[in-house]
Amino acid sequence: MEEYNREKTVIELTAENTQYGFPEFYAQLELPADDLTIYDTLQKLRAVDRDTEVEINVINSPFLPDLTDTRIDGASINELNILAEQLELLYRDDFNALQKMNALFLYNKESGAYEDEVSMSELINMTFDLDNVVCHPFIDNPEELGYMIIDGGIDEKLSELPDEIRSLIDRKAVGFEHMKQDKGIFFEGSYYTTAGYEIPKVHTSQPHPDAIYSNLQAAFRLQISGKTKIGKFAGIKRELSLPIDRAVADRLAQECGEKRIEDCLVVHAETAIPQIRVQTYKGFEDFARERVRKLNNPLLKES
Repeated sequence: MEEYNREKTVIELTAENTQYGFPEFYAQLELPADDLTIYDTLQKLRAVDRDTEVEINVINSPFLPDLTDTRIDGASINELNILAEQLELLYRDDFNALQKMNALFLYNKESGAYEDEVSMSELINMTFDLDNVVCHPFIDNPEELGYMIIDGGIDEKLSELPDEIRSLIDRKAVGFEHMKQDKGIFFEGSYYTTAGYEIPKVHTSQPHPDAIYSNLQAAFRLQISGKTKIGKFAGIKRELSLPIDRAVADRLAQECGEKRIEDCLVVHAETAIPQIRVQTYKGFEDFARERVRKLNNPLLKES
């Protein structure tokens, strides 16, 4: 078995081999990964520019451990890459939110919501807007929860009962009952309530999420993001290849929370043209003005 970095999300890729007499092609990929790494992996699978079905399994998920034994509907490299990047972002910048996501995922799984499978778009969207998943630290069993509810004043009716009556109440039973109401779960020494959480619709699965990177040799490939650093669009990134249709470019910008492609930031850029050295630009307008017009090759078709 090939060794891999256990601090990274790792997927196992298998492609059927119909030409060379071997049972199948096999590769592992650590995520997040850049386009060239993904493209190189797909080349190893003989899956570039060919109608090859690639089976994907998550074999290591340090930031969402219960994902490894969960069936994913329509798993794609591109969307798993987005998910891995989001999870690492939570781990670095908001560990409490990462814990909330893990508790939410585990509750959904144990309650049977993922009995068949979970969609990639739902997984990605669950990395956003986690404020309504409430954490009660140091409460790790139903009896302790019952004490918190009765003696901590959470249930006013029970709290107002005379002491001699309250002492007769089964705290454990009260805890179990509130778990049902809260859609609650114990996770790593804390109690989490998920009843107030509604999964936002930030990401929707693309019709062809991978396209097997057959357009890698486009003039330019960009990774863009919106300018906001807060709210549901924070951290959202999209990739595009140039040339590109104006309407498509603006749609990708809107998925990042901006109205037009010109309003986006260029996070990363690659080019297949060796004469051009790609630098870091403040925004898309800088990139277009300094590179595209020098080439006399407009990268965006005006609508």
